[in-house]
Amino acid sequence: MKRVLFFITLCVAVSTTALFAQTKSVNRAESLAKSRTPNFAEARTLIQEALQNPETKDDAKAWYVAGYIEDRQFDAERTKELLGQTPNQAVMYEALSKVWPYFQKAYELDQLPDSKGKVNPKNTKKYYGSFIR
Repeated sequence: MKRVLFFITLCVAVSTTALFAQTKSVNRAESLAKSRTPNFAEARTLIQEALQNPETKDDAKAWYVAGYIEDRQFDAERTKELLGQTPNQAVMYEALSKVWPYFQKAYELDQLPDSKGKVNPKNTKKYYGSFIR
């Protein structure tokens, strides 16, 4: 009996750790994109892993962060252009083309009803508050 209880406890602990690890990688990707010198390659790697993970693939925040990374990449290249430097236009416009699908998916996931059938958009007002009226 003690072995079975230990095994069940161990399984729960491992699955909880995996969920928190993916949540941490979403937060880490967001902080990498927000930093003064953003590392977009590492942020994309972290967020793509989180988007493919079963625990976080249906998380609205993960999809929002993916769009946010692309938006920051576009802004960085656009800033270079405004300062008279030569931007990498292929990177700039590829990032721009990816922003909307990620944000749209985040919005759709945030509008799904909970177990009681109520829609409680936690992230919509937080992230898109100034755009949605």
